[in-house]
Amino acid sequence: MKFFSIKTLTITAIFLLSVAHLEAHWTSKGPYGGSVTCFAVADTNVFLGTAEGGVFRSVNQQFLSWKYYNYTGLTSPKITAITAIGTKVIAGTMDSGAYVSSNMGVSWAMHNSGLSNLYITSLITSGPAVFAGTMGGGVFMSADSGTTWMAMNTGLTNMMPVTFALNGTDIYAGTMGGGIFVSTNNGVSWSAVNTGLTDMNIHGLTVSGNSIFAATGSGVFASPTSSISWTLSNTGLGNTYVNGLNSSGGYVFAATNGGVYATPDASVSWVSANTGLVNDTIQAVGIYGTTMFAATKNSGAYKASVLTMSWSKMNTGLNNLETYAIYNSNQLVIGATNKGVYVSRDLAASWTASNSGLTDSLFVTGFTFAGSVLFASTQHGGVFMSNDTGTTWMPMNAGLTTMDITQIIATNTDLVAAAANGNIFHTPISTINWVLCTGVTPGMTFTSIATDGNTTFIGTNGNGVYMAMTSSSSSWMADNSGLGNMNVTSLAVHGSNVFAGTNGGGVFKSDMMMSPWTAVNSGLPTMNIESLCAAGQYVVAGYRGGVHATFDDGNSWLPPNVELYIPAYADVKAISFTSASTRVFLSTPANSYYSNNITELPSGIGDVQPQADAFSVYPNPNNGTFRVDLADENSHIMLISIYDGLGNLLQQIDHPAQNVIEMGYPAGIYFIEVRTDRGGSVQKMIIR
Repeated sequence: MKFFSIKTLTITAIFLLSVAHLEAHWTSKGPYGGSVTCFAVADTNVFLGTAEGGVFRSVNQQFLSWKYYNYTGLTSPKITAITAIGTKVIAGTMDSGAYVSSNMGVSWAMHNSGLSNLYITSLITSGPAVFAGTMGGGVFMSADSGTTWMAMNTGLTNMMPVTFALNGTDIYAGTMGGGIFVSTNNGVSWSAVNTGLTDMNIHGLTVSGNSIFAATGSGVFASPTSSISWTLSNTGLGNTYVNGLNSSGGYVFAATNGGVYATPDASVSWVSANTGLVNDTIQAVGIYGTTMFAATKNSGAYKASVLTMSWSKMNTGLNNLETYAIYNSNQLVIGATNKGVYVSRDLAASWTASNSGLTDSLFVTGFTFAGSVLFASTQHGGVFMSNDTGTTWMPMNAGLTTMDITQIIATNTDLVAAAANGNIFHTPISTINWVLCTGVTPGMTFTSIATDGNTTFIGTNGNGVYMAMTSSSSSWMADNSGLGNMNVTSLAVHGSNVFAGTNGGGVFKSDMMMSPWTAVNSGLPTMNIESLCAAGQYVVAGYRGGVHATFDDGNSWLPPNVELYIPAYADVKAISFTSASTRVFLSTPANSYYSNNITELPSGIGDVQPQADAFSVYPNPNNGTFRVDLADENSHIMLISIYDGLGNLLQQIDHPAQNVIEMGYPAGIYFIEVRTDRGGSVQKMIIR
């Protein structure tokens, strides 16, 4: 019997999920980076907001990596502002108002009572109050830590405040088009303070010493706080489009379209502070102690010491890239992102940018293998080929009359490419020379493609499915009998069946001989299917927030675990796995790639079998102290998860080393999930 032990545990996370759904854990697999919009400090943690990927939190005070904290309650990824008051973290969004977290970002709740405008532009705390700027609704104040809001706009002649700053009890609000306002009575009334200000579009404000600074598209304006009179202060500022300001230790820092600049309080001369910083637009700067953070528009987050101002990339865990396609073959994973193509040869443990010769690398739409040769379709450059699994590329466009290729696939003998203008092309794989296919009406929008090597299917938005019954795929015909929804988003071939995912009609199934389509939706939580993939015994369907899988050709669909770790707002746009692979990969629009062990898909009869690893809890019932014993001494525990009787995740322990667990939880029913390198299982436990 193998034993493992954990010392005293504290509750660090609460995830709402069903006990019946304890089987799978989707994890972020990078590559990392993306667009960062804002920072905030809460307790000893730094929070980061992104334009489309939600909220991240620093893992520790060494600031080595970020952890994604959007799994529960945060239904919008468009983070515009973050602040903290006491133990609560408040996030503002572009489209859904305010969210409040009472557990350092682990879970969130929407709180918009009284907030008549849900486009939040800025947040700040002043004493016990929280202030929110909105795009068109003016200023709102919350006296109960973000739970309820009330408008505070008396004297405010511009309803688009986008930034705040504090000077003692005075609150300054910078607006888009109306300059700067100040309130000396906690937001009850506002007065314009624009003397000398020649640019009324304010991007950022900060107070340092006895001066206040304002960021604009014309540079930085400065004024004494004692008597507001603004003066342009751009000497030494290498880029005068300033997106934000921050201050610390007697210095003011400016985030510009050309990097970061710094100036001491007593000086009007700026100096460049860009050593090691990527050449990118800086959208914000954040400060925690002596560490500074830079939010870039395209390249993620950077950190530097305020004392040395030497920057280094801090993107580990920041799964915030836009992704367009994913292809998995055994250990090889190939991904297309808004930063180009990345290749992993170790199942996404590490990635390498692989764009040599790929002149349209930022707009890759799909991948396919023909034997050992890799092909990529692109939006502006046509088709590219790689003989070394993505290290180098060359164009293969002979005969193509358009370079905007949306779909590509290899049959037994040919390549098939679908274009944005509604044309389909094919070419022998041995000699690339594209030929226009017949049977389709130009102008259709192609969404997906699948083949068994001979018969090929193409899905369209509004025109259903077309098929070609030979591997040369030269002539196409409509195949829509029984297809109850013509908005086809995805296709997958599994054995002798073909599956079509639709937007609004769920999944339909047919066979290779044009039999009528039938709906196969039992168990699916939504009829809006975004992606399909088939391998081994499984067909996997992706939708917003998760996936379901079938091992019986669509007779029933089951969740691996759709609630845990895939954000509720994340569209699963592509799925990839093979029978020989140990993992399944998902592509999301703004949160990079996710992956899960393929053995955690629903179990069935086939060539991929989950293996449960039994364990026992002793004693059971107990007083909160117990032992976990594995039945298989050759197994190794990867993760222990503890849930309450309602399925709320209370604690997770990675790679425990001993066998005694001491819990301070009250009497009740609990569930202990043990995940090993061979599988996993769940046991009920009672604390008396």
